[in-house]
Amino acid sequence: MCKIVLFYNKFIYFSLTFALILRPMKLLSSVLSPVSGCRSLFGFSLRGLSVIFKMPDVRSTLFLLLFGVALLFIKEQIRTIKAFDYKLPKIQSESYSFDQTNFGFKNNTNFFSDMSELALEKSLLETLPLRLRSRASENIRAVLKICEKHQVDPIWITSVIWTESHFKSSAKSSVGARGLMQVMPSTKKYLYKKLKRAAKNLIVEKAGFQLSSFYAHTIDAERRSHHLDKLVNIELGVIYLKQLLKRFGNDHKLATIAYNMGPSWTRSQLANNRPVGVRNNYLNKVQYAYNFISKRI
Repeated sequence: MCKIVLFYNKFIYFSLTFALILRPMKLLSSVLSPVSGCRSLFGFSLRGLSVIFKMPDVRSTLFLLLFGVALLFIKEQIRTIKAFDYKLPKIQSESYSFDQTNFGFKNNTNFFSDMSELALEKSLLETLPLRLRSRASENIRAVLKICEKHQVDPIWITSVIWTESHFKSSAKSSVGARGLMQVMPSTKKYLYKKLKRAAKNLIVEKAGFQLSSFYAHTIDAERRSHHLDKLVNIELGVIYLKQLLKRFGNDHKLATIAYNMGPSWTRSQLANNRPVGVRNNYLNKVQYAYNFISKRI
């Protein structure tokens, strides 16, 4: 892998250097020639531009630039895969338990008990598109452990996070929803009040809580509060989805719609025999993500 990366580095630098440094004088003289009939160098006509882009020197230079960008993209993907492998621990033997979980869009879930915690974490990460794995690797253990605590389908929650924030913990919507699960401030306040009335605590509030148990990588002291906030955001989202699931008769489709459109709107639609989930872009995205993951895990 290191040799491949080294080769890519050398080839990228050679391509970009050749395109941007070794050929500019020849290219400039070639470009200025067809433009001399135009009013000024900064007033290209469409005809002049078409002539320029048909020139072999211009086309070959653009090709080298695009090729260099493509190689940089490949290099970034290799770096992402290496980073994702590095962040996972080397030893872990216990399995996650989802025996009391009502799974949403998948029936066969035996693989949860057949895999160790590490194997499931890696398997779940490897189902995601490359562009998401680096960010997801930071939070996948937290998602699985919180889902296990509340016995909520982790594939469903992962699909919601993918749809809501693309695993960007700093995501903030135009209406104020925040974090990985895009929890609204009003929803957060409502859930906190409900938990306190029931004399229940979040994971981070319990005695003996260890932050390192929820993350596979080392957490610096100055980043501790950030990682605590992420846990709170994930758990509140999971709790809310579990409440919606119970409210709508364990129907993951309706619970998903209610998470996006609101439970009041969803109940109103059902009460008035209006369609729910028809041409719903949010539901389609969550279902697509769910199917994408479950077919590859």
